[in-house]
Amino acid sequence: MLHIPKWKIVLIIATCVLGILYALPNLLSSETADELPSWIPHEQVNLGLDLQGGSYLLLEVDLQAVLKERMISLSDAVRTTLRKERIKYTGLHVEKDAVIFKLMNGQDEALRDKVYKLLFKLEPNDGEASVTSDGNGRLVLSAQALALREKAAMEQTREIVQRRIDETGTREPLIQQQGTDRILIQLPGLGDPSRIKKLLGQTAKLAFRMVDHGASVEEAQEGRLPPGSEILMEHAGDSTIPYVIRKTVVVSGEMLVDSQPGFNEGFPVVTFRFDSVGARKFGEATRQNVGRQFAIILD
Repeated sequence: MLHIPKWKIVLIIATCVLGILYALPNLLSSETADELPSWIPHEQVNLGLDLQGGSYLLLEVDLQAVLKERMISLSDAVRTTLRKERIKYTGLHVEKDAVIFKLMNGQDEALRDKVYKLLFKLEPNDGEASVTSDGNGRLVLSAQALALREKAAMEQTREIVQRRIDETGTREPLIQQQGTDRILIQLPGLGDPSRIKKLLGQTAKLAFRMVDHGASVEEAQEGRLPPGSEILMEHAGDSTIPYVIRKTVVVSGEMLVDSQPGFNEGFPVVTFRFDSVGARKFGEATRQNVGRQFAIILD
């Protein structure tokens, strides 16, 4: 006759009970599982697309457009620098990874040296500047700089996609880079991806608006807001800072062509470039509000 020690029977029963307790949440809905007593596990097994179905999206990032914007920005920087120094030139244009132009007085050796130093100063780490004896100027971005720009664009895009999908409450989405220019999105349990497609297709709203220095923040928080203004919060870490902002949009985000992180005298800055209409409006607003703050509102 087979004899099984009592301690083994108890151990087997205890193991089965624990297994049932850990498996129980998977037999219930998410809402019911969350209401279980604290001593019972609440975690549910995340079923992949192969088990519960879902949506599969593959996004392609237009890296060529990103690099084109970077080169246009560099071209504008070269143009602004030469004009500021009153240096005459012709034929300034972008050719692949280089900004090219010709000096009107290229036979002047001192001028060529000056232009070379100006070009080098624009991109001291990521660029290769040259000015030939016949006055042909050239500023080339290194392959490493372009690769870093592509990497930053991919990471930024992935973070934006992650943030937008997280806001929908989708459970356990898988978002990862695939290859050099694609982002893979897997959404288990989501049968209709149209809402996600629409969400990812939306452009964030950006606006430049003036700070209302004539209004009191304390009075605004008490509900006494001046006409045409509203109170908005700046999120700084775990704290928020209130500002009274004019509702009138000085420049809209549609007029913003490019923005880049950088450094000025050792401090981090953000440089941005508008189209012709945005540049004119921004110039007028800053000229009329010297010494005043403006706010960049991102919705």
